[in-house]
Amino acid sequence: MKQFIIRTLGFALLLCVLLVLLRSSVPFHWGEGGVDAKFKYFLEHQEDYNTVAIGSSRLNRGLIPRIFDNKTGKTSTFNLSWAAVYHLESEYLLDRLVQEADGIENVIFLVQYPRKIAKRNFHSIRSKYLMDRSRLGFALDFFKKEPKQIYRHVVSYIENKLCIGEVFQIAKYHWKTNPYEVKRDGFYTWVPDRKEVVLERIKSTMGEDVVLKGKKFKTRNMVYGPISEQNKVYYDHLLDLNKKLAEKGIETYFVHLPNQPPHEYLSELNNVYMGDGVKFPEYFLGEFHIDQAHLNEKGARLFSRRLGTLVGRMMVAKAKEREQPNKEEAPEIIDSLQLRDDDAQYLEPVLDFEELEKEEQPF
Repeated sequence: MKQFIIRTLGFALLLCVLLVLLRSSVPFHWGEGGVDAKFKYFLEHQEDYNTVAIGSSRLNRGLIPRIFDNKTGKTSTFNLSWAAVYHLESEYLLDRLVQEADGIENVIFLVQYPRKIAKRNFHSIRSKYLMDRSRLGFALDFFKKEPKQIYRHVVSYIENKLCIGEVFQIAKYHWKTNPYEVKRDGFYTWVPDRKEVVLERIKSTMGEDVVLKGKKFKTRNMVYGPISEQNKVYYDHLLDLNKKLAEKGIETYFVHLPNQPPHEYLSELNNVYMGDGVKFPEYFLGEFHIDQAHLNEKGARLFSRRLGTLVGRMMVAKAKEREQPNKEEAPEIIDSLQLRDDDAQYLEPVLDFEELEKEEQPF
């Protein structure tokens, strides 16, 4: 009996060592092809950049780094965003990135409400490769009143630690070539073969009326109203993320998409609110979209200019504040709903890639 126990423990120890070696053979960003391609490229060329942007396809197809940089005048940006990279994955990737990369001074972080693990994604590589102790702790706190989500996150954590369902995918990672090619500092646009495809897609997703839903001004309750217990968990997590990055000397700009203004509870963050249908009406027009959620090339250029202008002004204000820390008069407050620039200048036809390349030249 004693010999059996010793052999069993020895086998278990050997298995753990093999699993550790197997997991260490892949980088932290291995779980999704597009994410992997972007992070590999960035880590190989990190000396060329001082700023990273991370979020979902909203930024992946919305932020053109060179145009953004030309507006800030202070950044050299790489767009690390990818489709369906929501809060947990964004935070995981960013957390691991700043441990390995040097020279990151600024982060453009898309604020997104935490997503549940859907039934169709449960047990998938994408839902569990990021599930470490930190992400599990947040998920258990955020979803503490939802037993099904607690179960799915705990199982995902265990499967990730034991490489359950991952062995073949890890092997495949090593022998299969990644099909994604990184260009334009990580920006990905959607380019149709025919103009008719664009028109048909807009009609099918938005109807004949090419104005998107949600154009009207949101109520003040979104900004000043009471917050739920679950929202407080999320907001505190954002505040903690900002603090951890600040301790590393990294300035984080939290991007809030149109009609999603930041709550006053987050007032100590560098909140960049893109505006609503009154201040940023172009965002809601079908001519700038490929569907309700994603911008086309023309919309991305407009979005990048606006975001770059807002972040640039925040950077200037912060620089002035650092230069005159004891000045009684407060520095100019940047109202991200008001742009001095005339947005009408952004409405020129822009699906000309030669002209685009000229505009993307370094400032």
